[in-house]
Amino acid sequence: MNQVIRLMKRIALSPLFWIITICSSIFFLENSDLSNYFLISDFATNFPSLSLSGQYYRLLTSLFLHTGITHLVSNMFLLIILTWVVSPIISKALYLSLLLLSGVLGNLLADVLIVSLVNSDGNYWSFLTTFGYSHGIVGLSTSITGLYIFALIIFVFKASKNLPQKKFRLLDCIIKVTTQKM
Repeated sequence: MNQVIRLMKRIALSPLFWIITICSSIFFLENSDLSNYFLISDFATNFPSLSLSGQYYRLLTSLFLHTGITHLVSNMFLLIILTWVVSPIISKALYLSLLLLSGVLGNLLADVLIVSLVNSDGNYWSFLTTFGYSHGIVGLSTSITGLYIFALIIFVFKASKNLPQKKFRLLDCIIKVTTQKM
């Protein structure tokens, strides 16, 4: 019984649990009958022209919106995998900071790129920039990318210290895990 209580506390204190809960709740609220009353996406979507003209909160709020169930599930799946990889290395506070900061900075970078391409004289990937410009940017993709880059950098630096000694350590771990479950 104590183990169940400890597990429930651990889950409830996990930033991943709250991010999944918030994203899923907003998605289902937006797609329910209450969507006529709750137009969250109108006020939270990252439209580059609005975000860069002073509505900076959209850089953060758009992270929790998703365009469809496939978008939501794929973002949550990747987030769970990367959290499982990164969580033994960093604290919960650093994880949450990294996730939100990389999401906001990624959205800001995308906004600047989209606005500069839309306003340029050339016809650079107009089908991409006009969609992001007119429909807005939503989802945790920029956060997930930031978390992925962080994990990649950490593992490259850790692996490069003792590369000859740890050459096949990941492969050994995978073999041990798969043979234990069988």
